[in-house]
Amino acid sequence: MMFFHRVALESVVVVALASSLELLFDDAGEHIYPGKAWTKAEGDCALAGYGGGFHHNNGLHTGGTFATWNFSIPKSGCYWVEEWHPVTSACDFTLSSRVPIHIHFCKGLQTAGLVDQSTRGGQWNRLVKLPYYTTHLAQIHISALEENFEPLGVWAADAFRLTWHANDCHDKTSEADDLPEEEAKRSAEAQLPLLQARVDDVDALAQGLTLEPVEQCPATVTKSFHHDGLNKGQRAQATYRFDPPIDGCYLIEEKHPQLDQCKASSSTKVHINYCRGMSATGTVDQTANGGQWTFVGALPFYAGWPGDVTLSNEGTEDGTLTTFDEVRFTWSGRSCRYSDSHPRQCEIRMAVDFQFVADRLPEFGSALKAKLAMLAEVPEKSLRLTDLRSGSIIAEFLVMPSFVDNSMTSSLTAEESIERLRGAVAKNAADLCALTGAPPEGCNVEITDLGRARPTIRPVRNQKQRTEDEEGEDLAYQIAGIIVICVACTAVLGFCVSVVAWHIYQSRKAKNNVPASTEDKAAESEEGRIATVEEKPVLPLEPAKAAEPVEEQKPVEDDNTSTLCPSNSDKQSEASRDAENSSTPESGLAIFKALSHGDL
Repeated sequence: MMFFHRVALESVVVVALASSLELLFDDAGEHIYPGKAWTKAEGDCALAGYGGGFHHNNGLHTGGTFATWNFSIPKSGCYWVEEWHPVTSACDFTLSSRVPIHIHFCKGLQTAGLVDQSTRGGQWNRLVKLPYYTTHLAQIHISALEENFEPLGVWAADAFRLTWHANDCHDKTSEADDLPEEEAKRSAEAQLPLLQARVDDVDALAQGLTLEPVEQCPATVTKSFHHDGLNKGQRAQATYRFDPPIDGCYLIEEKHPQLDQCKASSSTKVHINYCRGMSATGTVDQTANGGQWTFVGALPFYAGWPGDVTLSNEGTEDGTLTTFDEVRFTWSGRSCRYSDSHPRQCEIRMAVDFQFVADRLPEFGSALKAKLAMLAEVPEKSLRLTDLRSGSIIAEFLVMPSFVDNSMTSSLTAEESIERLRGAVAKNAADLCALTGAPPEGCNVEITDLGRARPTIRPVRNQKQRTEDEEGEDLAYQIAGIIVICVACTAVLGFCVSVVAWHIYQSRKAKNNVPASTEDKAAESEEGRIATVEEKPVLPLEPAKAAEPVEEQKPVEDDNTSTLCPSNSDKQSEASRDAENSSTPESGLAIFKALSHGDL
């Protein structure tokens, strides 16, 4: 049986379970900050709410926030966030399918999206898994905070629940980055479309920066951003730290101010620490896209492994101003290996003389972007005009996933947006040509998908990673060397054993042959002596002469036999050593080459 107890903490119900922690946020209490259209449900309709009651906006939208929950947590960690809305079958209204939710869970970090309250009423609905910290206040808003969002229908403010999940939101399965993209989508956990972190220059770790106005640059008078004061003799840099809330691929963007009367740096240095000990470097052109977000790259980050982006004036041109404003991180997918995790580039080519728009490029570019967005039914903010040049009229666009700047719209990938643009161009070429002011005859419009957006950074191998790799390579070579030595020694040992065995065999054979030859010689001597005795008469005084032939039997002596055999054996041993000395190096070299070209 699981035991738990409830404690009232600033009108927030804390449920401490045996294995987890739950925080319940109802629609009543001091932690709730209601908006102007705050209406209490009555009668049987109210009973469908969590705990027997809820509030709604009665279909009125005043342009402000409908409801806000401010809270802190008793324990840091990763929490599941869930939402509860009532079943309205007993009410005289139905709930909207597009209720905007914004969650601020740490300084500068937010997630947002639309909740469909027209279905799945009377139950907890998982929204997202997020990290919370005891050192930071958190908020949940029901509000149409974004521009161009048209609020409709009745919104309910009922209850939210946070359930402690783990110490951090790192998912070990995300490291096995081998799932097909479609399968990864199906297995993905619940999540709101937008998960974004914005880090301002005020919160960055600064070195050599200033807010003091520069006479040549009137934009610095506002003191709304830091800069290097045109001083290239001193290093100026700002490090924007990022603690990724969950694992995945993040789009990194930089924003710099528009400088009208002084020159901005065209190659502001960028250094990024990402993933787990990896880094990337590149530059940002601050002469373009002032006041807008500039795409830097898409890189993987893991929860529990903080990263950062450092901007600096290193190597920037004299007389230019390097500025430090904002950096933004936006979760774009489970893995950077998937195409949907990246923005894309496309090119619109209009067969019209460029001179028709040459003297009004900003106006034409803005009109073209707005027209394309309307015809293709894609959010205008997801289209960023990056180049407008001659060659007929060529407009190049960076196409972002729609949720990056428009979390309350239908979530479109960059590829899906380009497909919509392709259809709009094919059907509405005349309307687009009319924007140029040129005669419609002979005007045609083409669109080309240029693929993934080009980042302004490139990954590099840091020193730690190089050392680990080199150590691994050295170990591999050491092991291979040991194997080569062992194989060579085994071959030499086998050769030596063979020589010794052959030597023993020859020695034994020599020993066996010597007695046989001695007996033959002894027999021949005996036969000769007998023959001599038979030919000559036997004299009585010469019996001792019978021993004279014995002196001719010297080979019978063991010493002579041992001396001869070692002599032959020594010659054979010398020959064997010569053969060994001449053949062993070749054998060893052959083995080494075989291992070098094959096994190693």
